[in-house]
Amino acid sequence: MSKSSELIYTSAPRGLRPGSRGFCTVAMSESMPAGLVGPLEGLSAYRHVDGDGPSPINHMHVQMKVAGRFVNVLSRISDAPPDYTGRTNKLAHHVVVATVDQTAGGPAAVLRQPGFAIESWDGEVRKIHESKTIPSAESPARIADTWAEKSGDAGWAGTVASIFESRDPGPPLYLIYRPEQNDQLLALIDEAICLLPEPERWNATFSTHTGELPPGVNCRLRCLIAGSSEASTLPPSAMTLDLATGTLNAPSGTWNSPTPGPLVDAARSGRLALPDIMPAEIPTPGGQTEIPIAANQSASFEADEPSFALQPPPSTIPLPPPAEESSSSTRSYAWPLMVAALFLLCFGGAIAMLVLQTDSDDLLAELNASAGIKNLPAEDVSQEVQQEPVSESELDTEPESGMKPDVVQDTEADADSNAELPNVDLKKKESLEELAKKVLDGEAFLGSDDKQSITKFSDRVKNELQGLAEQKKQLEETFPQPTDEQFASWVRAEDGIQQLNGFIDVRKKDIKTLNQHLPLKDLQAYRERLIGELKAWDIEAKKWEGEKERRSDLILQVPDSFIVDQTITKIRATATTHLQKSMPGLLDQYEKLSIEKTKLAATIEKRLDPLLKELVADLRRRRDSHRLAIYFDGDSRRSEDRLQIKPRCIITLNPDVLAAINRLSIDDSKPIPLSHSSDDVKLPGAYEGWLTVMRGDSGIVLKLNPRTIVPVVRVQHPMLQQLDRFVKQQDATFKSNRSLQTTFEANLGKVNSGIGQWRQKYRNAPEELKKIPMWESTVAQMKQLLNQKTAKGLDNLYIEQTDQTENSLRTLEPNITELFQKFVTPNVAIKVKIDEHSKNLETLRVSYVQLKANKGLLDFEGQLVFGNASGSRLGQSTFETVETFDLFFIPELVYGPPPKE
Repeated sequence: MSKSSELIYTSAPRGLRPGSRGFCTVAMSESMPAGLVGPLEGLSAYRHVDGDGPSPINHMHVQMKVAGRFVNVLSRISDAPPDYTGRTNKLAHHVVVATVDQTAGGPAAVLRQPGFAIESWDGEVRKIHESKTIPSAESPARIADTWAEKSGDAGWAGTVASIFESRDPGPPLYLIYRPEQNDQLLALIDEAICLLPEPERWNATFSTHTGELPPGVNCRLRCLIAGSSEASTLPPSAMTLDLATGTLNAPSGTWNSPTPGPLVDAARSGRLALPDIMPAEIPTPGGQTEIPIAANQSASFEADEPSFALQPPPSTIPLPPPAEESSSSTRSYAWPLMVAALFLLCFGGAIAMLVLQTDSDDLLAELNASAGIKNLPAEDVSQEVQQEPVSESELDTEPESGMKPDVVQDTEADADSNAELPNVDLKKKESLEELAKKVLDGEAFLGSDDKQSITKFSDRVKNELQGLAEQKKQLEETFPQPTDEQFASWVRAEDGIQQLNGFIDVRKKDIKTLNQHLPLKDLQAYRERLIGELKAWDIEAKKWEGEKERRSDLILQVPDSFIVDQTITKIRATATTHLQKSMPGLLDQYEKLSIEKTKLAATIEKRLDPLLKELVADLRRRRDSHRLAIYFDGDSRRSEDRLQIKPRCIITLNPDVLAAINRLSIDDSKPIPLSHSSDDVKLPGAYEGWLTVMRGDSGIVLKLNPRTIVPVVRVQHPMLQQLDRFVKQQDATFKSNRSLQTTFEANLGKVNSGIGQWRQKYRNAPEELKKIPMWESTVAQMKQLLNQKTAKGLDNLYIEQTDQTENSLRTLEPNITELFQKFVTPNVAIKVKIDEHSKNLETLRVSYVQLKANKGLLDFEGQLVFGNASGSRLGQSTFETVETFDLFFIPELVYGPPPKE
């Protein structure tokens, strides 16, 4: 090729070829042979990498054999913004470099030139009229400083250069690197290439982010990201160079430093060791000097490569001897010979120019012939692309998935080629094109969003297996037993039992959720369905392969036949890897893990109900230990002690534990003896005078005297303040009751005597006598009210009876006041006493209701420690903790006298 050409490949709603869309060619040079388009599109594979860092770029120089000729391709393939459907995208820019454009610096130096490769597509679908300009890049031999910095030894550049220099088509060298080193790879490769002679530099092939390469592509250095699937699945026989550690692994051994050699020395020194190509001068007839070819240098060159004549230095070329006069006979032949020589020189020059002129056209014709088309006259393709109508439905169609380009038909080329085919071959070609379409439809197996995707199913099984393992791990870590902090909070809470039940219910739901997973039979059925669909597709693939053997001439005329072969290979390899080799083991592992998880869930769930019973019993026991009983005695026979408020708290202990306790400490105070008798032990510090401890029959008894609690403690607890107000009101009510009762009973004789006198005085006055029964009833009711009967409970005592007494007093008040005014002298203010007691009863009732509604804790934020002091250590007794008790209480109002101590 005499002109370099380029091609741009990405995902677009419309491509350069009529009817193409999705991943397709969107721009290319007019001089691009049609036979190169398919292979270049096949080079456009790109592997996206997960992570937050920048996406790697694949800078590539490969050699491809097309139509029997090798062509050099420079490429830049990278991640691109999401396409028009929102899917992941890529951008590939390929440049086919003509032989005459292969600059001295080499391929890596050209790729490093700013602006040579495009980094974004402007969205214009077009043919490019100008040929691609290859910049003149220089890359002189130099010390491989970048290699020294990244691997620790500049000599590794010489090892890579030796791979490039080798003419033996052996296995490639794999360079393993970290993702953040991707942008440094071109500099590393350039430092290796610059060690080669300039004519050999374009034989150096490489790829900086290697994916799948089509068959027949020469790439000697393939760079892979450490930890990637490609790097992890390299065979043991692969030759790898780890950039991070500077370690070369090969079938013959492992080296931590480069093998010595001229190229390794040159990489370290920056000086090339050139072969001796200037031997001693050899005289020749006529006095000229001949420069022989070195023994290690080939006397001939590849037909495709230009020859380089070796010229001696000017100082070594001797001047020819002076010409001697010739004889007349010699001069008679001189002019004809000179004319003949001049003619041959002109004729030879014309032939050479013709060969150079037709070199590009010959290759173009060969490439086009391999693609099944003939060379067409130059046309303005960009206008045809612009005029191609595209419907809205085509624009909305999803692009073909996977890493292969869309299969589209070049209708212009087909029209020309079909014109040269007989009808039978034309029908056969159309049948092959339909068969190719069916085969390419199988790309959905490779990983698109289609339901038939093999890789999608494989990923799903792996994800389900990972989720199953995670669920089993969570079940193993499930701890249905509440923490001490949780349990302590439930002891303090009034609805602690309800919270405990809720805790167990949540655990049951969690276990039920963790025990849910996709049934194994669903995965097995999906795999069998995929295998069946693959068998149906493979029938079409085998038909294509059979037709390729029988009619290779027609196969070459099918657009993208090269991609069809790639697709068959990739689908079969994918199916073998994911459905046949790894899948049975994954499904067996899934079955085993699901059985283990189900058993574990059943075991844990079976323990929950018995555990709940144990926890509820323990919760009640601990709440009882903090229960502060406030006793109210409503027995009217004990006038002064009718109300006895004596808070008690009993810490129930096991008899053995109780017997072991002989000391106690509060808030880290010095241990205080706790005798085995029932004597009260006064607590020191802030508790002195209102909190005592004694040993009971079944545990430790705490006594709280609310009347003597110091004010600074009382104001911190609403319950104590409410209790204090209630006690004071109760005292005021008892006092007003005794005052009213004393006054009434002291004057009751006078009232009864006055009623008798009234009866005698008005025995003949019926109207006056009618008052006597009403007065007698009032006196009887008053006596009953002042001698209240025993209540049935606190509510009955402080709400019902208090309410009833108050109402009765207010009802009896007018009659009692009238009786005392008529019959008691001097006059007694009975009405004042009735009003005072009525108000006290009302206030007492309200105070009781408020006290009952106050359900807060009495939390003194202290801790009692019960222990055993025995033996001695260095003259001091040791204190061993037996039981601890947090000083918070759950008040409970109790009607009746307290138990006897």
